[in-house]
Amino acid sequence: PLPMGEGARRAGEGYYVRSYLCQCSKDFKIFQNMCCQCFRHFHHPSANILRQLNVGWAFSPTKISAFTLAEVLITLGIIGVVAAMTLPSVILNYQKKVTVNRLKQAYSTISQALVMAQKDHGDISGWDIASGLTSLDQVDVSLNNFANKYLIPYIKSVEECPAGSSSQEREKCDYIFYWRNGVQRNGSNAHSYSFIINNGIVITLSLDGWSDDAGQTVYGTTIFMRIDLNGKQKPNLYGRDIFHIILNPSTTNINMYGIGQTREDLLDGNRGCKEKIGNNQSGEWCGALIQYDGWQIKDDYPW
Repeated sequence: PLPMGEGARRAGEGYYVRSYLCQCSKDFKIFQNMCCQCFRHFHHPSANILRQLNVGWAFSPTKISAFTLAEVLITLGIIGVVAAMTLPSVILNYQKKVTVNRLKQAYSTISQALVMAQKDHGDISGWDIASGLTSLDQVDVSLNNFANKYLIPYIKSVEECPAGSSSQEREKCDYIFYWRNGVQRNGSNAHSYSFIINNGIVITLSLDGWSDDAGQTVYGTTIFMRIDLNGKQKPNLYGRDIFHIILNPSTTNINMYGIGQTREDLLDGNRGCKEKIGNNQSGEWCGALIQYDGWQIKDDYPW
């Protein structure tokens, strides 16, 4: 039992605190549940009496809330599952954007070089590019002349591998790469001109060739440019980091190889981007598909 007068004193102080804290409400039940709008008075010195009397306060600022270990582990587990589901998609989209940006960069670099070369040497249609060549030695001379006259002076290259040079001299530019269907293609071609620009992109020039009626290979004036966006780094696969640009002097412009075909053919034609078992030319039009689609890799692109 409290000493005489103590109970009355505490009761009086309690009444004062209740009146002070909840003067906005006459309903004592609201006071007990801390639903009144008088939280701003909680730090008044008189409120200490309620703390001493262990008065319960819902949402009391004096109470410290914390998560249990189980709750933390469950939350981390949920975050991990969500990350595992979304991270591959994020990485894939990033890789596609990097591929498109580097392909556009290579295309722009070559285009600008040809524009500057035309200022110095006139229209492409008048350039001295030999045609009807039947000797690989002639091919080497033609490619070297073209590169050293119309490209290299206008592009900052860090390494060059001239056509006709030895395998040791071409080692820095040549490597194994693969067709779209995964068939290995030997990247060592002594009769092509390769050079590496300062962002690591490898560009290889070669002349188109066909067989005449006598079965002899004849080389024309159309120049193919194989673009490897990351050099020797993998995957070294057509449609992923390897693409083709074509220069036809008769049309005086460059495009990704395959431009002019329908989108259906670019995707699923003989040289289309879809993998075809037994077809070692599949994938050569992947760059044209990207250019056709406005320099983007769409959802149906066979990545």
